Amino acid sequence: MPYPAIDLSRVKTYSIVTRASKVAVGSLVTPDTPLPVYDNPELAVVAQRIVAAREAGAPVICMLGGHVVKRGLAPILIDLMERGILTHLASNGAAAIHDFEMALVGQTSEDVAASLVDGSFGMAEETGAFMNQAIQAGVRQGLGAGEALHTGWQVPGWFLGSAASGSTPMQYWPAPQSMFRRVRSAFASHAPVAVPA
Repeated sequence: MPYPAIDLSRVKTYSIVTRASKVAVGSLVTPDTPLPVYDNPELAVVAQRIVAAREAGAPVICMLGGHVVKRGLAPILIDLMERGILTHLASNGAAAIHDFEMALVGQTSEDVAASLVDGSFGMAEETGAFMNQAIQAGVRQGLGAGEALHTGWQVPGWFLGSAASGSTPMQYWPAPQSMFRRVRSAFASHAPVAVPA
C-alpha cells in the first residue's frame, strides 16, 4: 500500500554561507597540533591493540559519529588512513554532514538549541541539495554514499553547479580536510588486508 508523500511546501531553507557556525577550519587538529595530556589508561591499551592488529595484517575499522568531525579531528583520521593504520571508516550521517560542510565552506556546526526553536535546524540549502545530488548520482553508478561524496569532489559538475535556484553565490572552500575527499586515495594506496583465522 503506498504511503502519502510528505508536504514540503512550508519547508524553508537558507544558504549555508549566511549561517553562523561554531566550528571553522582554524579549529582543525592536525598531527602536529600540541594536545593536552590525556591520561586515561584505556587509550594506551587501544593503541597497543591497533598496532598489534596492523602488525598481524588485520584491518582496523574506525566507527565514528558527528562529534569526531565537528571537533576538528578529520585531519587526524586522514593521517591514520594515509599511513595505513586505519583500513576502514564507518560513519553516520552527522559525520558525513560535518565533513561535507567543512569541505564546502570551511565551517560547520550550527547552533542546535537556537535552530530547533526557530525551525531552521538542518535546513542549510547547499548541504542537503549537494549531498543528495552526489548520493543520487552515485547510486546511478552503483556507489555507496561515502564513495559518491568522494566522487563529488573529484568530478566537475557532480554536485557543485546545481544548488536550488535562489541560493546565495558562494566561493567553495578547497577541501583537503575532507575525509570523504581523501578516503578513497588513502585506502587505495594500501593493499587489502586479510583477517587472520
